[in-house]
Amino acid sequence: MKKITVVLSTYNGEKYLGEQLDSILCQKGAQVRYSLKVLCRDDGSKDKTRDILTHYSVKYPNVNIAKNSGKSLGVRKSFFSLLAEAQSDYYFFSDQDDVWHLNKIQTFLDAFEETREDLPAGVYSDLDLVDAKNRPLGKSMMESNGWSYSEKRDFILFFFKTRVTGASFAINEAAKLQILKLSANDLAQVGMHDSILALLARAYNNLKFVPTSLVNYRQHGNNVLGAFAEGHSVFDVKVRIKRYRTFFNDLSLVNSIVSTKDLPNRNQAALQAAINFNGAIDFWNKLRAMFKDKKILWNEITSKQKLLLLLFY
Repeated sequence: MKKITVVLSTYNGEKYLGEQLDSILCQKGAQVRYSLKVLCRDDGSKDKTRDILTHYSVKYPNVNIAKNSGKSLGVRKSFFSLLAEAQSDYYFFSDQDDVWHLNKIQTFLDAFEETREDLPAGVYSDLDLVDAKNRPLGKSMMESNGWSYSEKRDFILFFFKTRVTGASFAINEAAKLQILKLSANDLAQVGMHDSILALLARAYNNLKFVPTSLVNYRQHGNNVLGAFAEGHSVFDVKVRIKRYRTFFNDLSLVNSIVSTKDLPNRNQAALQAAINFNGAIDFWNKLRAMFKDKKILWNEITSKQKLLLLLFY
């Protein structure tokens, strides 16, 4: 029987937390096809969130509440601390305010069967957008961003475009062990826990997309990151360059922990091309690095990305 741990970081989540936990703990197949635990860490809530967690830990012995550290770590550090504490076969990330479809875990486990267990692996799906009262907004996460189910999801796509939403993402033990090779300082610098873990799994061609929505992704005023968080103007150069710096930093961190012998040749070349470009110090060196192997980097990014990276990065 596979061991599943859902990692959940909470902060002032009293309004929706119960509904989220119910949808996780009532999953089809729980305790029959797999062993399910929920590991929660509260990040310094000032409302009744911890009381709710205590209630559920009594009602469901398989809900474990991590001790409050006494200070707020922030969402990234909080999730990484949960991963470090958990021992499982697969780890599912959860927000505190969504609703999981009842077949989510089993569908993900079926998808994991198509990945290599000995290498870092991940599975993700689309999400249905709902309002604060869990009423459908008529679009999925991917539809709202103009992403296609049929798009080419190769490694380079994930260099500058985050496709994975942590609320509907899971990783295997190998991915957890590899990401935790990074120091605490490095982990504090990543863009987000979900984006770097997706990048890591994709580097091995071991990231599986499930082409359906398996989470009701609640949109409300208190979202840390919502479906429309990336809706910046195409002319907002500062925002985009800041995002590129984050992406390159994540790529550098991934490069420091991957097992080169296990990477597909094209992905290894793409990763090295990105590292070389990031190290170029002026326009001509950047252009030379980007154009060195046209098929690896130059041909795979848009004209807008080329312009921004060459002129402003």
